[in-house]
Amino acid sequence: MISAEQSSLLNQAFQTLRKPNLRASYLLALKGEEITESENELLSQNDLLELLDLMEDASEEENSENIKKLIEKNEKMIKESEIEIENSFDKKNEKILKKNIAKLNYYTRIQNILSEK
Repeated sequence: MISAEQSSLLNQAFQTLRKPNLRASYLLALKGEEITESENELLSQNDLLELLDLMEDASEEENSENIKKLIEKNEKMIKESEIEIENSFDKKNEKILKKNIAKLNYYTRIQNILSEK
């Protein structure tokens, strides 16, 4: 029989592997690297402004058709980020990898905002 502690660890592991942003951070940690900088420090000013604008749009939008378009756009950005993260792992470029994980974290928060609407 699985103990409550083992069950909790198993659920935590499942959530980590299921969510791309958490999975990428975990894989980075396995390489002995961690994101110690704040996400905002990792992103360029242009990237940050674009992400914050998208987050604001997601927060304020009430029209269901526009929400649907924002979801589609955000899902596309998540997929692109996942590809960039995979390429960064392949190239062993930790700086770009951390930047792409930070972007994916923002897109995940935006996805959460939109899914609550």
